[in-house]
Order: sequence, then structure tokens, then C-alpha cells
Amino acid sequence: QVAAVQARYPNAFLAMAGLSAGSGHLVNYLGKESARSPVGAGLSLCPAYDIEKAFVSLADRFPVVNRVIVRAMKAAWLEGNEDLLQQKDPEAFKACQNAETMFQMFGAAAPFSGFK
Repeated sequence: QVAAVQARYPNAFLAMAGLSAGSGHLVNYLGKESARSPVGAGLSLCPAYDIEKAFVSLADRFPVVNRVIVRAMKAAWLEGNEDLLQQKDPEAFKACQNAETMFQMFGAAAPFSGFK
């Protein structure tokens, strides 16, 4: 996505913001890409320091909220992207389809971000 934004706006200053669990992805990306990244600034908001504990706790304490969010995640990420995701990693796609908690969904989707 960074390359697509850079291609569309070649002279733009690129900055990224990550919220909650997304802040971990941002920090990981910037750390991994370092000087190769065209991103000039990053902002990490409300990082969850123990993602597993946070999302497992959510599923245990608020199962209805967890189900609603997981359904919305699947609708936003999987529906309409089946062909692309199946081509990239059929096992990860199936794991995403079978995920019942946010924690399972994030773990199942990790291969699409380049992680195993």
C-alpha cells in the first residue's frame, strides 16, 4: 500500500499512524523497512503492549462484541478479496474464514502482511 500511495503521489510527504493493535504493525513495519521506507514519520497511538492478553480477554469478557467485530473484520477483509487472498496464501485464507476471535483472526491474517 505504501508503494501505491507513493506512485500516485510521488512528491507527497508520507506519514503513517497506527491505532491500538495497528500501532504494533506500524512500529514493526518501520523497524523492518528502516531506511528503505519512504515513510518520513510515524505515530503510534494507544499501543496494546500485550495483544494476546487484550484480545483473549475481550473474547472472554465480551463474547457478543467479539463476534460482531470478527464478522465485520471478515466482511471488510475477506469478502470481495477472495481470489487475491486465496492466490497469496490459501491456508491463511481458510484460517481467517474459520477464526472465531479477534486474536485468531489477527494470527490467521499475519501471513498476508509477510509474517508467519
